[in-house]
Amino acid sequence: MHAISIIMVVYDGDNDTHFKESLNSLLINKDFYSELVLVVNGKISEIKNTVINQLKITLKIKPIYLETNLGLAKALNIACANVKYPWIARFDSDDINSPNRFIKIQKFISDYGQKFDVMGTFISEFNLKLSDQEKFIRKVPLEMKDIKKRLIFRNPMNHVSVFFKKKIIDDSNFYPHIDGFEDYALWTKLIYKGYRFKNFEEVTVFVRTGPEMIRRRGGLNYILREFKLRIFITKYIKISSWPINFFCLICRTLIFSLNPKIKKYIYLLIRKF
Repeated sequence: MHAISIIMVVYDGDNDTHFKESLNSLLINKDFYSELVLVVNGKISEIKNTVINQLKITLKIKPIYLETNLGLAKALNIACANVKYPWIARFDSDDINSPNRFIKIQKFISDYGQKFDVMGTFISEFNLKLSDQEKFIRKVPLEMKDIKKRLIFRNPMNHVSVFFKKKIIDDSNFYPHIDGFEDYALWTKLIYKGYRFKNFEEVTVFVRTGPEMIRRRGGLNYILREFKLRIFITKYIKISSWPINFFCLICRTLIFSLNPKIKKYIYLLIRKF
């Protein structure tokens, strides 16, 4: 069996019940990973602390407590710096693992781990409860050539489903400091450094969406981070691709500026392709 470290970040703004559900989804997976590096990003509720303490031994939780919230990118880098094992799997603090997620990851590593450095899967998005009827599968390109083609237009990986080799971590700023786009920027950096990517046509994570997610994807700060991302991307793409990058910036900025109801429909439409 392959030794896998899970990295997760939790902060006070995460819903207490959703966090507990997230950790509980690891119970059936606990024999197929080696540790859970959990960065507590600033002060959290007593409910969350109780949940962590209750499950600490069973889920092999290695908590790292930060005095203040440093943002997601920095917290993920701290998590990466503290993993012990050669494979790292990402998991979010309000999502739910499929019952066989880590069994599948073990098989993917056995079958493809020599050939690829970063791997991921499809995800299934739901609104409030996992039993919600309106589930949407976010598909991503499967092969390296298609992942690279999509990169400049849209994020080609489902971050919460991703697992990658520890040895590709190059420095303490492995995740670029662009909160909200830290993963998109990371894939850009890694792909243009020559690392090999693959996605699998299976759902391994159920992701909570709903109105709150749509609301977060807007506002001046979010648009400014999009600008920062597009500037970051120019460091890795050919100059001939800069106009496309700029066009994507304009289109995405316009979408982020829309009314949440309109933005929701556009968001759902785009994710069908």
